[in-house]
Amino acid sequence: MEQDSTVFWPEERFHKRLEFEGRLIAGDKTLEDLHIIVQYSLLDNAQIKAIVIGNNDTFASLVEFMGLPVPTYSIRLTCKTNDLDEIISDEVYIEHVHGRSVSEGIRFIVGELIFYSLTVKRKFVQIDQPERHLTFYLCGPRQLWPSYGVLSKSFMGEVKYEVENSSLDIAPDLPYTVEVRPVFFFEHDTEGHNDITTRDVYALHLATTNPESELPDAEYVKRGISLADDLTLLVSFVARNWITWFSYSIQTATGITTLIRATRECREMRIDTNYLPIPLHRVSAFLKTAVSMLRELKSSGVDLSMPIAYVVNGNQLKYIQERFSVFFMALEILKDYYATGKNLYCILSKDDFRTLRVKLIPFIEKQVASKLDSSKICGKLGELNRESLRSLLDIMFKQYDVSWEDLYPAKSKFSLIDTRNNLFHTGKQFDLQFLSKEELRLRSILERLILKMLGWHEHPYAPHDAIRLWLIS
Repeated sequence: MEQDSTVFWPEERFHKRLEFEGRLIAGDKTLEDLHIIVQYSLLDNAQIKAIVIGNNDTFASLVEFMGLPVPTYSIRLTCKTNDLDEIISDEVYIEHVHGRSVSEGIRFIVGELIFYSLTVKRKFVQIDQPERHLTFYLCGPRQLWPSYGVLSKSFMGEVKYEVENSSLDIAPDLPYTVEVRPVFFFEHDTEGHNDITTRDVYALHLATTNPESELPDAEYVKRGISLADDLTLLVSFVARNWITWFSYSIQTATGITTLIRATRECREMRIDTNYLPIPLHRVSAFLKTAVSMLRELKSSGVDLSMPIAYVVNGNQLKYIQERFSVFFMALEILKDYYATGKNLYCILSKDDFRTLRVKLIPFIEKQVASKLDSSKICGKLGELNRESLRSLLDIMFKQYDVSWEDLYPAKSKFSLIDTRNNLFHTGKQFDLQFLSKEELRLRSILERLILKMLGWHEHPYAPHDAIRLWLIS
């Protein structure tokens, strides 16, 4: 690694660069002593890319590895340094290899890799640090987080920043404090000059003074990931846009472990906070209520993660038909949770319906001349004992005090099921304005229902009053 590696791949701004000697693994086969350079973004969930530098022999070995019947590869650090103690990835994809060099002695980029996850461990001499810090770096819209940072630069060039309103009061029984705050990164614009460019990324920061004997590092990370997943899911629901974490670092008295992962696309964008289902100033209060209820429901077998994910993802889709379909899938899941938990699917008990069925079959066989047709009809008798979708929705809406009448013109009927049937089971062409209204009605009902299930009983702005007036016009 004596040659300047920036000749092969210049350093990218606001990226972390790792250069190491590593081993590529595929099942029981290994490729040793690879010169690998990885660069990953400090600011967002951009792809984790790497290159392999070598000669024609390295190229030939990499080509052979590409032909192995494995979906992904693993990489391990083989030569520890003062800075790196361990590099681990079990989700590496060989994107492509480059052509063979005409000169045997030339070193070149023989291949490019994509990492779907990367763990980097750095150890240092143990320090007297009672706190352990766990930081999750976030991507996606940031306006819903209550904190903000103020960056200042003195006339002497000193840069400092202050963060306000960063504490997040989630639950008093958590063994750590919780903050969401911007983290600033600095880079010199030109080597040897004092001009500095600043970038920031929002982060969920946990800190604990509990000793490792009470809260081991692995358990601390596991709980932290669970909290980060729950918080970002709930904030995504309110934002109607995906917000997630792409990296975390845990700092202890003996070292720092960082994990970087590939995630779904989360665009850094400004959203119109006037149309959120919860007012911006009440988001923190909502999170305090919703995190506890989300976990309580999950422990009872009602996991809202999937229906919430459908709702968030539905908001990202381009076509009205797609959005309506995904929203209705979310409604079906919520209905199933409720009906299963309350044992509502059957109108009669199994024994009572079996008795009724025995009486119906001879009657049908007598009335229908074709044995094949009577057999088909008898095969569908079980559906007679099933509660209708509309009936189950009415019961669930009443339980959670979710109204739908204000989303329709006066004296209109509930039309979403008919719209679903026509969209899913026919080739009928829809008036797009009608379908657009139906999609917004469905989304509004879903948001009202999920908010109630999460214990949020304040007035939901689902939809905004201006949109509701259009729906009833």
